Amino acid sequence: MNSETAAAIIGASAGIVGAVVGGTGAVAAARVTASKGAKAAQEQWHRQSRREAYAKLILVSQDVAEDLHRFHRAVQEGNLSRDYAAETYARLTERMTEVRAAKIAAEIEGPDDMDRFTGPVLINLLRAIEGIHPDGLVEDGGQLILPEQFEKGFGRVGFAISDLTWCAREILSARDITSASHLRPPFWDCTR
Repeated sequence: MNSETAAAIIGASAGIVGAVVGGTGAVAAARVTASKGAKAAQEQWHRQSRREAYAKLILVSQDVAEDLHRFHRAVQEGNLSRDYAAETYARLTERMTEVRAAKIAAEIEGPDDMDRFTGPVLINLLRAIEGIHPDGLVEDGGQLILPEQFEKGFGRVGFAISDLTWCAREILSARDITSASHLRPPFWDCTR
């Protein structure tokens, strides 16, 4: 074998080895890229799913709270009757099914301990609604007034919704929050 043949064989061998190594590297790089892309897509889907769950709970809670506000304004204007209270109580009691479903969805989406912020929203809405029950209305000087239970729930529900909104924003903007227990929203002490 002459030197030209040997050089050709060595060159071809080097080319084959280079192609194998390069091809293997390309396949490995493609796998890593695909894995990172799949993980990013999954994280984006999870953030979107969380965003939708939080938004649903916040929106339905605000809607019920606005209905409570309209009721409270009517009471302040002297338009409280047992019939009006019964009608409002029935309507809002039905709406609480939506609030409960949205609360559960938000808690499923997490993070852990999310009930620390969804719970006060539900509890304060329920307190206010229970305070509307016609049998719970108090008569004072011939006029019906709302019991303290209504005022307690009504006064705190706005703070609870604000805290939930604040926490949702924090959770959605940070990737490393695995528990809501360390979050300290602005009105936390006012919601209990």
